[in-house]
Amino acid sequence: MAVPFIELNNGRTIPAIGFGTFQSKPEEAVDAVCYALKEAGYRHIDCAWVYGNEASVGKGIEASGVPRSEIFITSKVWGTYHSRVEESLNQTLANLGTDYLDLYLMHWPVPLNPKGNHPSFPTLPDGKRDVDHAWDIRDTWKQMEGLVKKGKVKTIGVSNCSQTKLEHLLETAEIVPAVNQVRLRVCVCVCVCVCMRACMQFFFLSLDLGYAIPGGEREERHLNPLSSPPLFIFIVFRD
Repeated sequence: MAVPFIELNNGRTIPAIGFGTFQSKPEEAVDAVCYALKEAGYRHIDCAWVYGNEASVGKGIEASGVPRSEIFITSKVWGTYHSRVEESLNQTLANLGTDYLDLYLMHWPVPLNPKGNHPSFPTLPDGKRDVDHAWDIRDTWKQMEGLVKKGKVKTIGVSNCSQTKLEHLLETAEIVPAVNQVRLRVCVCVCVCVCMRACMQFFFLSLDLGYAIPGGEREERHLNPLSSPPLFIFIVFRD
């Protein structure tokens, strides 16, 4: 499978189609990632700390035999780690078996209480999400910029970011986000349209088809009656 590459705003390139690992069970991810790289020809693997399967993804990458230099790896820092981005990245790097990421994203521009009642999805007594309203995402971004300077990530970007959030972040940003990854599905098209307004020029960069998503219990519970896999689209920012 010949996949075209698209140039980012820092001169680096990204494969136009990526293999997603959202909701891929750890026991399935090893074989799925290995097959994607070795047999299907994918060269972009999309991961995230909160998916809980990065160790299995790392094993799949190793089993594929494809050199690290030929693979573009994306991962994301989760909301409970906005105040300790490098700690989250170090976990991701160890699990994936690599010493750098090609692309690191702020998964959501919503900081969550790092000392809440759950490591990933803390809630308040009334059941609402425990958001850390005192934390500024510009400070999250500053930490991410520091990781670029250290060489631990090559490119940084955002995910699920609205125009308002992006404008706030850009007030102090030294590095302009390279991409804004958003999820496209009929029931969330309004969110996607809001995100698209964040830039005057963009390309639909990557259709990221997650493995083991169709018919998944969580998908059916929240998104019923839709049954097709979601598409994860990267909006590429231009200078």
